[in-house]
Amino acid sequence: ELGFERVLQDTTFAHIFELNIRDSGSDPQKAAQLGAELFESTIGVIGGVTSAEALAMVPAAKETDRLFLVPSASTDKLSNAGRTVFRLFTTTLSESSVMATFVDDTLRSQTATIVRASGPPADGFTDGFSTGFENLGGEITTVIEIDATSDVNDIVEQVLEADADAVYLVLEGAVLPQLIVALREAGVGGGDSGAQKWILSTSSLSSGALIAEAGSAAEDVYISQSVFDLASENGEMPTFVEAYRAKYGEEPDLYAGHGYDAVLLLAEASRNIVTTIPTELLKGIRSIETFAASSAIELKFNEDGDAQKFPRIHWIDNGSPRDFQKAMTDRQNALKKEMDELQERMRDARRDASD
Repeated sequence: ELGFERVLQDTTFAHIFELNIRDSGSDPQKAAQLGAELFESTIGVIGGVTSAEALAMVPAAKETDRLFLVPSASTDKLSNAGRTVFRLFTTTLSESSVMATFVDDTLRSQTATIVRASGPPADGFTDGFSTGFENLGGEITTVIEIDATSDVNDIVEQVLEADADAVYLVLEGAVLPQLIVALREAGVGGGDSGAQKWILSTSSLSSGALIAEAGSAAEDVYISQSVFDLASENGEMPTFVEAYRAKYGEEPDLYAGHGYDAVLLLAEASRNIVTTIPTELLKGIRSIETFAASSAIELKFNEDGDAQKFPRIHWIDNGSPRDFQKAMTDRQNALKKEMDELQERMRDARRDASD
């Protein structure tokens, strides 16, 4: 909605757009049905909030040769899914590989348990993390696959029984915060002693709603996601953040940013074309060398239609994801400043004593 308002306010766009919203309710079959209807009647479709929905919509995009922008699905099966398919989000392989390296190198963990849902994108996260972690010498103690009928307490018991150094939650939706809360209540988390374990997850936990549902239990959970700095002065971020706060009275999250960017990207693709027929719109988006979005300083796509984004490790701090490397750098700088100030006071004291 915000992206659409932004486009309407920009008089430099040559074409007038209409926004047509449909709710698939996270149901892949419904997404396929609604997507087929929209691809027949619109210049392009933005959607597939989940990986399963996005994959279900690809056949209609290919059949109609219409532009399909996927803002938030991460499954690697979307890579090179069709010449009109463009994904703005990080891939499962890039996220899971970064997490595997972090768990081995920074957390110094030797074993890990994976709790995963079935199907995409959990397949990609599981395979990517397992391969990366094992190549670094780590061991996956067990993989716990759950579904809608699984009992949270039973899952916690299996995690405790596996007794790994870290537990990687490859989940989406309400079960993710529920399991985090249950794991904390069972004493899992932190990593400061042998009795405590690290809790890890994916960019699914970037959702402000899921973090809020987990509450204080989400603190210090590590996740992988692309850079999304609300304080950034680059690209669309300042405009986006100000508009979001004004309209919704809260902070935007990673998913809101990608939805906003998808609308602006679709409009940008139409900037230098005469007509909005599918082939022209495809030329338009391919002609964009870089695009200053909110979710990336320079958003551009590779030959597979994937946005060239490089995820980083974040941790949940005071209810929001924070860039871990930046947080550590800020902490080191603060400690250095304290030490410099202490040394200056000691020098002053010595000078006073000599006087």
